[in-house]
Amino acid sequence: MQRYKIRPTWPNVFFHNIISKALPGGLTIVMNLLIILFSASHLGLSEEQISTMCLILTGFTGFVVLKRIASPLNKKRTTLLVTLIILFLGAIILFPQFFALVPLSKAALSLSLGIMPIDYLFFNALFLLMHKK
Repeated sequence: MQRYKIRPTWPNVFFHNIISKALPGGLTIVMNLLIILFSASHLGLSEEQISTMCLILTGFTGFVVLKRIASPLNKKRTTLLVTLIILFLGAIILFPQFFALVPLSKAALSLSLGIMPIDYLFFNALFLLMHKK
């Protein structure tokens, strides 16, 4: 009787899929936080402003990741993504005290808006690199 070796490949594939989708987003968030922390001392930002910027940019990165993972976007997925973005912005605007958010200075707002396109490009480059065949 011949014996066949069964190699468990599914855990490797499973973990590869998880890591290849999570790692680019996680590294992008770390990059955002490092840029904010290194820039904060030069711009004279308070800890509260730093915290607010981190929350906004982490949320932005989360939506970039969600858009990439949900692609191709059909009507249902687009509606879901837009609804989540509206709820996120609504929570920031309507309940800033709940999240301990403070108004951003012009320097903090400029830095946040400047990081967003870099964030988008960095994430997509990492994602494509991780999914290169």
